[in-house]
Amino acid sequence: VGSMLNVRGVDEITALQKIAVEETRLGIPLIIGNDVIHGYKTISPIPLAEAASWDLKEIENSAKIAAIEMGRALNKQYSHQVVNLMPTNLYGPGDNYHPLNSHVIPGLIYRFHEAKIKNLPNVIIWGTGKPRREFLHVDDMAAGCKHVMNLPHNELAAAVPNPMCSHINLGTGQDVTITELAQTMASVVPAARNATPRWATTAIVIGHRHC
Repeated sequence: VGSMLNVRGVDEITALQKIAVEETRLGIPLIIGNDVIHGYKTISPIPLAEAASWDLKEIENSAKIAAIEMGRALNKQYSHQVVNLMPTNLYGPGDNYHPLNSHVIPGLIYRFHEAKIKNLPNVIIWGTGKPRREFLHVDDMAAGCKHVMNLPHNELAAAVPNPMCSHINLGTGQDVTITELAQTMASVVPAARNATPRWATTAIVIGHRHC
C-alpha cells in the first residue's frame, strides 16, 4: 500500500488489517507507520508514495521517471514498442507570458513587447546571458511525435536497438546563448529594436533561469 490518508485509531487499523488478511490474495498484514515522515520537501528516492509529498515538482519528476521505467520494463519483458520522447525547451502559441514565472522565450517576448508599448530604452533581463539553451516550436514537436509514432517497427528497432533505451531526445541539436536569443528578439520586435538588453546579474533570478 503506497499511502493511506487519515487512518487513525485501533478500530480503523483493525478493519484494514481484516481486509488485508482475509480478502486479499496474499493475506499479508499491513505494516502501518503513523507519521513516520510527513514527506514535506521529500527528495526521491526515499520510498514514499507520491501522495506523501507536498512538493508538486518532486511528484511530477517521480511520475516521469515511473513512466520511463514502465516503458523499459514492457519493452524488455513483453517486446512492446513503448517510446518515451523527451522534447527540449518548447515555445509556441498559448505559452505562459507571465512576467514572473514564464519560460525564456515568452518571457523575453513579454519584456520586449513591454519596451515597445512603453518606449523603454532598456530591457532588463535577469542573469548573465551566458547559459545556452536549445528550443523547439510546439508544431515541430508534434511533427516529431507523429513521425516516431508512424515509424515501422523494424525501422525504429534499427534506430534504437537497445530495448532498455529509456527515451529519445527530440530537438534541433542546436543551442544558443540567452544573449543571442535576446538580440534576436530585439531585432524582430517592431519599435523595440533600439531597446538595449541590460543584464541584472546581482538581482534575484525570477522568471528566466528555468527553461
